Amino acid sequence: MGDLSKFMVFEMGFGPDAVLKTQTLEDIHKRAISADLLQNGYGVGFEASWHGDLMLIGHDGGVAGYEADAYFEPKRKFGILLFHNGNGDKFDDWQMFVQIVDKLAPVLPVAEDGKP
Repeated sequence: MGDLSKFMVFEMGFGPDAVLKTQTLEDIHKRAISADLLQNGYGVGFEASWHGDLMLIGHDGGVAGYEADAYFEPKRKFGILLFHNGNGDKFDDWQMFVQIVDKLAPVLPVAEDGKP
């Protein structure tokens, strides 16, 4: 979990510019291929999904018996990691993720200065 959270923080632009400049990250996050007019789409290694006025960028996946979701919201500079046991079960990880976003987003200001 520690490495994945560091990776997410880096993707939000808080890593060293020597590795990837903030502008490069923004360009990567903007590139998405969508069949439904950018309601959802895939970019360079990430899925971009709209939830209301929030653009959630991340990826999910799993193996037998385990699933993980890692998404962040670039304007408010928050991310959520969701891990759970199961695969193909009745647990709706996206619905759980959206419920967490709905509670967090209204209390977090849009980051204008690039600081968390």
